[in-house]
Amino acid sequence: MCWSEGVKTEKCSEGGVNIGNISDGSCIKVAGVDFAEGADTFTASVASAGSGGQIEIHLDSKTGPLAGTCSVSGTGGWQSWQEVSCDITGASGEHDLYFVFKGSDTYLLNVDWWQFSGPGSASSGDKTYIFQSGFESGTDGWTGRGAAKVERTTEDSFGGSASALVTGRTAAWNGIGKNLGYKFKAGESYSFSANVKYTDGEPTNTFHFTLQYNDENGDPVYKKIDTQTVPKGQWVQLTNTGFTIPSGAKNCYIYVETEGDEGIDFFVDDISAAVDGTVIPGAGHSGPAVIPGDLTFDGKINVFDMILGKTAYVDMMTSLDCDEMVLKAADVDGSGEFSLSDLVQIGNFILGRADSFLPAAS
Repeated sequence: MCWSEGVKTEKCSEGGVNIGNISDGSCIKVAGVDFAEGADTFTASVASAGSGGQIEIHLDSKTGPLAGTCSVSGTGGWQSWQEVSCDITGASGEHDLYFVFKGSDTYLLNVDWWQFSGPGSASSGDKTYIFQSGFESGTDGWTGRGAAKVERTTEDSFGGSASALVTGRTAAWNGIGKNLGYKFKAGESYSFSANVKYTDGEPTNTFHFTLQYNDENGDPVYKKIDTQTVPKGQWVQLTNTGFTIPSGAKNCYIYVETEGDEGIDFFVDDISAAVDGTVIPGAGHSGPAVIPGDLTFDGKINVFDMILGKTAYVDMMTSLDCDEMVLKAADVDGSGEFSLSDLVQIGNFILGRADSFLPAAS
């Protein structure tokens, strides 16, 4: 909701928060709802320890066209949830949406979640994907974790023209996250995917796609959905086609973070969740990062790279087999082949006589 009158939020037994303290005349506004080709049904999860009330659904203002009225009866408790539905008419295209609550002079009901269905909704078509966040028009409900800030950017993207940029991180666990809604059930399996990229800092970084939840004792638990080593400047996919949300998990929240203490900025794009077993297209996993001079692929250039370089040079000179990836990393001058001059440059870099590699003379 972007605006409200006469309501409060409170901790919900189903996880997250619900809207409560609703009385006659209370109102909630949701800005810019896109009904596309139209909605024909409204459904909400509600609870009431009293006699309930009505949810009037208006378009564009509190007194705008009435798209539908949903009647709510008592459910036996303020956290005893039941689903109610009503028909919707006249809801197509983009509108500001107003829920106006009507009833007696006591508290009426609580609302946990709501949804529309019909010809304009994803639920009437392909049910493979539960959500797809491409950041083409906003941050799609993703927010910063810890000190991190999340904004839509067109500076870089994996798919489409935009992505989410994560900045302001002061620790590795700061990142981008989102609460999982009612569609995700504890004990069931789902397919998750996110594409990540960074452009500054170390040659490689470890990224984690993580689920945070509360166990049956209310204690926080963290479970990795996927972990990948990401080379600087490359898009890499974090994915798991059969990740199971543990039984009894509540307040489920997924996020992307890095490992270690470095709070680097990074991009995220095309974050998706789908039914169990779905292979979600993405950047794929990366092989070893080819960093000039790093022949051991450990993200560092040191004496061990020099030793391997000398071995590779001898093997090459004596026509013995030599790993192509090692030769590629050893070609620090970019000439297209590994030569003695490359080996000399690697040695000078390790000894501190140079802080970069010079390109081959044209």
